Amino acid sequence: MLWQVAGSTGVVPADTVSTPLEVAHEFVRVSEGGVLADNVLVSLRRAILGFVLGAALGVGFGVLTSTWRVADAALDSTFRMTQAIPWPALLPLFILWMGLDELPKVVFVATATFFPMYINTYAGIRDVDMKLVEAGRVLGLNRWGIITQIVFPGAVPSILVGLRYALIYAVMSLVIAEQIGADSGIGYLLAQAQQYIQTPLIMVAIVLYAVMGLAADSLVRFLERVLLPWRRNFTGE
Repeated sequence: MLWQVAGSTGVVPADTVSTPLEVAHEFVRVSEGGVLADNVLVSLRRAILGFVLGAALGVGFGVLTSTWRVADAALDSTFRMTQAIPWPALLPLFILWMGLDELPKVVFVATATFFPMYINTYAGIRDVDMKLVEAGRVLGLNRWGIITQIVFPGAVPSILVGLRYALIYAVMSLVIAEQIGADSGIGYLLAQAQQYIQTPLIMVAIVLYAVMGLAADSLVRFLERVLLPWRRNFTGE
C-alpha cells in the first residue's frame, strides 16, 4: 500500500520504481501470447538442470571423499582450493570453452550449486557420532549398510543445509548467466528492459526471480518436514 501511494503521489519518481499496479499491468502485457511463460520455462529448465547436476555431483563426491581416505587425499584439497575462486568469474571462461548456447549456462549453475552440497555433505558425514558406527558394526552391518543406514541418515540435516544454500546459489547464478549471451529466459527480459529503460518490466523480472527463490526455500522446508520428524529441536513450524 505504501509503495503504491508513494509512486502515485510522486514521492518516488516513476522512472525509478514502478508502482505495484504498473508492475501488474506490465505482467499482464508480457503474459499475452505466452511470451512470459516461454521465457520462464526456459529459465526453470536451466535452473533445474544445473541444480540437479551440481547437487548430484556435490553429494556424490561428498560421500566419496568423506568415506574413502584415498579419495579424500586426492580430491578434497583440490575442491576446497577451487571453491576459493569466485564462481561468477568462471562464466566468461565457460563461454569461451562452450560458446553461447545452453551448455555454459547450465554448467555455470551446476558449478555454483556443487560446492555447498559438497561441503555440507562432507561435513555432515564426518560429524556422525562414531559410537553409532561402532554399534552398527557390532550388530553385523557391513560397510555399505553402515553408510546407508547410519552415516547418510545422520548427515541428512547438514545435507539439507547445503541444499538450501545450493538452491539460493542456483537462482543467483541463473541471474548472472542469463545476462550474458542469452536470447531467452527471465534474464533476457531483464537485459532488454534495462536496455530500453522499461522499469515495470525490470520489476516483473525481479519479482519472478524472487518467486523462484521462495519456491526453492519452500521445497527445502517441505523436505525438512518429511525427512527430519525425529529431531527433538525440529518442530516443523
